[in-house]
Amino acid sequence: MLVSKDLQWIEEYIESASHLVPGISKLKRITSIHGRKDVQLGCYGQLWKYKNGHYRMSLYVNYYNFEKKTYLSTMDIVCTLAHELAHLSWWEHCTNHKKLEATITLIFMGKLKKHGYVSEEAERETIK
Repeated sequence: MLVSKDLQWIEEYIESASHLVPGISKLKRITSIHGRKDVQLGCYGQLWKYKNGHYRMSLYVNYYNFEKKTYLSTMDIVCTLAHELAHLSWWEHCTNHKKLEATITLIFMGKLKKHGYVSEEAERETIK
């Protein structure tokens, strides 16, 4: 799987949830999207399914809010990653999709805590 240079840190998160998502082997690329001033943020992540059965994912890492660049927190990104990974097993937003998303999110939160992550607010203070 190809992962954008600025998102390579998520590879260990993907690996930690791979046993829950059998379709993860069909995910071929993860790209990052950097917001632009002339484009409103539409969503934090997108997953595309191609006719050959492969997938590509894009995750937003920042966006513009009233002309001010805002970085998404690590927690935002891994929660979005969990949501998009759940789509590899359950395409629709059904109860099974949400249960899988929650399970993946719990795994990711455990990893964040293990790495010493405190909060979004504390992280935003270091970004300024």
